[in-house]
Amino acid sequence: MGDLKKILLHALKERNKVKKNSHAEFIRKTYKEEYEKMEGKLAVWKSFQNNKLKNPTRNLVMIKKAYDHFVLVEKEVFNVEGIRSILRYAVTYNSLYSGQDRLELISGNK
Repeated sequence: MGDLKKILLHALKERNKVKKNSHAEFIRKTYKEEYEKMEGKLAVWKSFQNNKLKNPTRNLVMIKKAYDHFVLVEKEVFNVEGIRSILRYAVTYNSLYSGQDRLELISGNK
């Protein structure tokens, strides 16, 4: 029984490993390179995550940093009393690739 368990664990580990030449790795690498060039620039973030809304939610954000699997964006908000807060969101490359989220640079900021 011990050998069967080792074989199954090895097969599971191999199945979950991301291959270096896979499509997911290619997408991750190209999106990371693209968003590393945009760091520190203003963009409009359109999110289509909530399909009950007819229009996508739009936010003015700053692209802060591109990580391995997501891009970090910051949004500045003010409450009723005028106190400033910063909200940070992680937009995954999978949602950008599938079209559920879009980050579009503001034209004067290229």
